[in-house]
Amino acid sequence: QAHVSLILDNVIHQLLDTNTNHNRTFTYVETAFFSRWYTALPSSDQKSLKRLISEGKFSFANGGWCMHDEATTHYMGMIDQTTLGHSFLKKELGVIPKVGWQIDPFGHSATQGTLMTSGFGFDALYFG
Repeated sequence: QAHVSLILDNVIHQLLDTNTNHNRTFTYVETAFFSRWYTALPSSDQKSLKRLISEGKFSFANGGWCMHDEATTHYMGMIDQTTLGHSFLKKELGVIPKVGWQIDPFGHSATQGTLMTSGFGFDALYFG
């Protein structure tokens, strides 16, 4: 968790840096550690993050609570953890990811593709 906080702190600092002319963007995937980091932020930093999101500089792909292991997870677990993550993002930031991204070194299931496109309404789905 500490490393995630340091990464996110640095990313936000860099994206807000007005002394550098850049077109940087950042995409975050899992919401479990993100939610802990976000809820601990001062309201001014939360507001800055929301601005970055509205400007398209900070975005979310997948947005599940975690990146589940497709090889052993029951489909209800896939649905529950994705719903939990999406609910947090919608409630706190007013966003629902439109792109799915799944990296799984053990292989991908047909269930995952179906859930992420038809079930979760993603416009695109990328497998790693």
